[in-house]
Amino acid sequence: MLTIPIKTMTILRKILLPVSLLAGVLSASGTVTASDNAGIYLLSRFNPAEIQIRELAAGASVEKSSDEEGHAFKISWPDVTVTIHTKYDWSDRDIQINGMTHWVKAINPRVDPAFVRQIGNASDILGCVIRPGYDPEGKVAGLLKDIAGQYDGFIFTHQSFYSADGLKLAGQPVDPTSI
Repeated sequence: MLTIPIKTMTILRKILLPVSLLAGVLSASGTVTASDNAGIYLLSRFNPAEIQIRELAAGASVEKSSDEEGHAFKISWPDVTVTIHTKYDWSDRDIQINGMTHWVKAINPRVDPAFVRQIGNASDILGCVIRPGYDPEGKVAGLLKDIAGQYDGFIFTHQSFYSADGLKLAGQPVDPTSI
């Protein structure tokens, strides 16, 4: 029989009860939902008109909003929504680039040196939230690839990097070979 001291049980209750209540409230409210994420790293500045996004996202509604940090494009099809966030200033660029370069070399020691140079040349980043996740028809993946292609960029999703053509460049062995 396992014996846990009363003091330990009291501490655990104080920690776990609020956490479990918060998780229950978030789940019941719909705040916790499944989603995928992607980053699109671009070699030139992202500055599309809303009409260009509409052309790339055939059949989707597009809403644009702006705040003091950047723009957001909410692109919605009946079954999936992707929100693309831009920033006016990528202030921690050098830190992120350095981290990505070291990570890629560490997990893929034989990575193509041209791709490592491409990482170092990234000048803009788009953060993408995909709800509920990538669609089976490939609408979201197609949109991300089209944007990456127009701006000479690459995509980071799952735990891997992909070319604008959707082919895996480097990353975790368990990730898909293409998107």
